[in-house]
Parts: sequence; C-alpha cells; structure tokens
Amino acid sequence: FDDAYYDLLVAIGNETAGLLDQSPSRPMLTALVSLDDLARDDRYLQIGSILSKFGGRDIYLCLMDDENPRYERLDSGALEGGARLIRALTAAGFVVTVGFTSSEMILWKAAGAQHVASGKFFNLRRFTASRWDEDEAGGGRNIWYWFEPSLLAFLREADFRRFKRDFPISVMHATNPYSQAILEKLQSAEKMPWLADSWRQFLHWFAECEAELDNGAASADLISVALDTWHQVHASKLKFEQERNNGEWARSWEIVLNELNRRPG
Repeated sequence: FDDAYYDLLVAIGNETAGLLDQSPSRPMLTALVSLDDLARDDRYLQIGSILSKFGGRDIYLCLMDDENPRYERLDSGALEGGARLIRALTAAGFVVTVGFTSSEMILWKAAGAQHVASGKFFNLRRFTASRWDEDEAGGGRNIWYWFEPSLLAFLREADFRRFKRDFPISVMHATNPYSQAILEKLQSAEKMPWLADSWRQFLHWFAECEAELDNGAASADLISVALDTWHQVHASKLKFEQERNNGEWARSWEIVLNELNRRPG
C-alpha cells in the first residue's frame, strides 16, 4: 500500500470517469485502503491527498485489515486513521460510502461518511486478504448470532439466552421483525433454525441505525450505552463463550470519538 498503489487507483478511476463522461452512469472510485497503514502518523493525510486527485465526486472506501471477521475491530490508532481519512475526503467535497463494515459503522458515520454498506452474510463483514486463504482450521462456516445493540455485540445462542435472563434487550428489537422471528423460534418447543433470520436481523438494525444517525442520533450515545451495559455484565460475572466477546472494542471506539472531538482537524 505505497503511494504508487494509491496513484494507480486514482489513474484507473479518472480513466473510467473519462469514459463515462457522456453517460448517465456515475463513476465511483473504489479505494482499497489498509487500516494498518492508516495507523501511522498523518498517513491519512497523504492517502487523502492522493485520492483527492480523483475527478469524480463519489468514493467507495474499503478499509482492509486482517482482523478475524467474527471479532470487532480493536486498534484505536487504525480506526482513528480510518475516521480521519473519511473526514478529510468529505471535507474535500467527496461523497464517501464505506463498504464491508460491521457495527463500527457508527464511527464512520460520526466521521462524516454519507453512506455505509455491509455484506449480506456475517462472514463477509470484513474485507480481509485471508478470506482467500485455504481454510485449514475448519472454520469459516456460518454460525447463528444474535446482534445486541445494547452491547454492540454478536452473541451466540447460548450466550444470548444467558444475557436475556439477566438483562433487558435493546428497545430496537421491538421494531425489528427478524428479532421478533428469532425470539419466537427460541421459544418454540422444537429446535428451529434461524441463521437467515440472524443475517436479516443485523442488516435491519444496520439500516435503522444509519437512518437514526442521519437524523441526528449520536454515535457517542450508542457507545456510552454499550459501555454501561458491559460494565453491568462484568459486574454480574456473566461470561460469554468467545473469550474476546468482552466489550473491549467499545472502549477503543470511545477513544476514537474522543480524539476526533479533541482534535477535529
């Protein structure tokens, strides 16, 4: 991910935009950017400067790392770099769509991204090079998860049952038809599959959350709720099956938003 690579992206984008000059189609520059690269001091400014040479107005930004798709992103330095790149591009007048994002999309919206997009399936929430590797560990299969907005977390079925016994679930589930479908199936006397419902449940939340953020809701408030709920979970000694499902990312995301507010430029 050197400067020559980003220059090549812009050259291809401008060539395409030129070919579409008399077309009703709208050119979008696809920018595949390494989050690890953005963790370096002010690297976002260098990359943003190169990408700003694109002659169109729409940028489809794919932030790439090698974090396991089933885990939330934790590196506050890399996440801050991604947010600052988005802020720099939108300040330059570009319409930024961030693709392949999970619940950390609330950071990208706070940074100024006009649009966010997620993959249909849980294991496509990340754009990682390792997704093309041979699966030697037998992983990668689709697993049922309940997305809980009050934790900003994906819970396995057994974990969700434990959580629900001790804590109220988010009010957002009341308007999510797929949450309601899952709850009905979990209460059924017979085992009923809900993998497809879980994908749709997350995507419904994703769309509803983006709409609320566009209408004035604050990403900081969502993170604050998650942090408070995680504090209560830890105080209750409740443990989840996946060791890293502990809410640490909410603290990292809070740090990112704090830095964006502390140093807006």
